[in-house]
Amino acid sequence: MHTKTTRRLFANSLLVLLLVLLMPGASLSQGAIEFTSSTVATGRDARGLVIGDFNLDTNPDVIVTNAGDDNITVLLGDGAGGFSSKTNLSVGDGPRAAVLFGSGPMPSLAVAHRNDDTVWILPPDGQGGFRVDQAVKITAGNDAAAPNVDGPTAITTGDFNGDTIPDLATCEIDGDTVTLILGKADGSFDLKTTSLRLAGTPAATDADPRSIAVADFNGDGNLDVVTANHDSGTIAVSRGDGAGNLQVQIMPLGNNPIVALTGDFDKNGTQDIVVTDRTTGTLITQMGDGMGGFVFGDEFTVDPGGRPEASTRADFNGDGNVDVIVAGRDSNKVFVMLSDGTGRFSLAGQANVGRGPRAVAVVDLNKDGKQDIVVANATDGTITVLLRR
Repeated sequence: MHTKTTRRLFANSLLVLLLVLLMPGASLSQGAIEFTSSTVATGRDARGLVIGDFNLDTNPDVIVTNAGDDNITVLLGDGAGGFSSKTNLSVGDGPRAAVLFGSGPMPSLAVAHRNDDTVWILPPDGQGGFRVDQAVKITAGNDAAAPNVDGPTAITTGDFNGDTIPDLATCEIDGDTVTLILGKADGSFDLKTTSLRLAGTPAATDADPRSIAVADFNGDGNLDVVTANHDSGTIAVSRGDGAGNLQVQIMPLGNNPIVALTGDFDKNGTQDIVVTDRTTGTLITQMGDGMGGFVFGDEFTVDPGGRPEASTRADFNGDGNVDVIVAGRDSNKVFVMLSDGTGRFSLAGQANVGRGPRAVAVVDLNKDGKQDIVVANATDGTITVLLRR
């Protein structure tokens, strides 16, 4: 009788353990996702992050855009998860986002300024910094098609007219526009601005684009653009013609979409879209059909009530699937949403960060083969570094 009871208790224990391991986020082979946290002061209203190796020492470095101080902070990594130096560089009024721009081992940095309607392109100084005194300054979003609009709030890069010269794309939050900044061989730029206010759609009078991403959704070899339009509850998929022109399609999606990410999330060879919805705190998937069309995938709860305003994509656990990392502005947390490779996500870990996170990036900062997380905290004026244990 004693032996039977012992066997029954052992079997029940195994069953409980198995159920725990099968819960979303549990993993027998990898263990719980845990982090070691540290904080670095940067500047007021830290809004954007750029990751790269700016001084070519093989250590990942970090750039933070500080909208409240009108500067950027360049943090050169020490390869152990910390930083060997910190430099602040004054830029334009209200830098909200930045992206590495150009080819070669040391690209330039393109900074989007919401308050003065400009993009500044800063060449590298060869030592891990950038030459503000040699900045190329471009007015973005303020032209005859959309006069006197508020400036760019998000920026990305790509070749939008097929001439192999790098271009930029921005979205303007109050003008409801997308601007392509097309590079020319002589170093100058042509600008083409497209309105997202499409008649007969929820974005007809107000789109409020907050993020911008690119992909080839219809397989024609031309880059397309997608924006998450917060106030209209839509995304705009703008198809490129390979000559720098965009044709806009407005698609209702969620309540207040704040970030749109592109990638092949279900691994079928076509580009999909995953949207972070601020009001519901969810991820919403739109699965691409490879011809420019989309079908609703699913909606996954991440941070209800936390008003997530930042997310990024990466293969966080090295299984070949594209995962999503989300940062909640009010919850002051980051959430690791692992993909199963079919377009479905489950919460696998979370961590506390600073107050008011507005940007998140994934990088192996300490070069241990595990992905780490960097978060820009706007309210604190800091970044939180989460090293994977």
